[in-house]
Amino acid sequence: MRISTSDFSLRHTLECGQFFRYYPEGNGYFVLAGDKILRLEQSGGRLAVAGKADTDSVKALLGLGDNYPHIISGISKDPFISAAIRQSYGLRLMRQEPWECMISYICSANSSVGKVRFCVNRISENFGKKISFEGREYYGFPRKLDATEKELRECGLGYRAAHLARTLESVSPAEVRRLARLGYQDAKERLMELDGIGDKVADCIALYSLGFPQAFPVDRWVGRVMKEQYIRQKANYRQISSFAAEYFGHYAGYAQQFLFNFRRPGQPATER
Repeated sequence: MRISTSDFSLRHTLECGQFFRYYPEGNGYFVLAGDKILRLEQSGGRLAVAGKADTDSVKALLGLGDNYPHIISGISKDPFISAAIRQSYGLRLMRQEPWECMISYICSANSSVGKVRFCVNRISENFGKKISFEGREYYGFPRKLDATEKELRECGLGYRAAHLARTLESVSPAEVRRLARLGYQDAKERLMELDGIGDKVADCIALYSLGFPQAFPVDRWVGRVMKEQYIRQKANYRQISSFAAEYFGHYAGYAQQFLFNFRRPGQPATER
């Protein structure tokens, strides 16, 4: 299957730190999303897709339905963000499966991208379904996760295992998916009722899986660049998020992702 694309970079989209289960291979990537695996290769304005997926689901996963020129025009407020956009032009916000995204970001608290990838892969290997694809074996993410704290610690989660174990007891995959029907603030408040989910993790889940582009996760890198370039004074999470929402508007989450990449030029995203 081939999909025509414009204003899209597969590399920037996959490697910007929002998504964890991808593997560079030759001129493309293997991408594990839920219990599916895809091989993606981009050549100019064409995206070649191998694997069991239809065009609409691939476009949804990669954010290809977004009105990119409109979004970029709306967030290009100043020379600094404009430079950040030029560096990673074509980056799209992905629409991940909410259950997998929630668990992944609970694993991400005070951790590196490499560590999160390790934990999510171990969860998949221990509880997911084996998938054979192009002569190799992979593991899909479990549709439902029945795991004890001890089993989660064996997946490398450390202290996060206790938080995740309690959250698994209190919410189902269907309930997490239904949060997309709520407004942004209501969905965020519900997420923050769950163990192991604070402001930043809730905003990551809202932005990367529930379809709320106004969410503005503030990790240490984004916090630094916002205080250095925009607020120019001490500010807490809520103050930074509030400023970003007013300044960048409805697509503040896109601005966040560009700023995150720009704060560490020439380096892969290593900490969320």
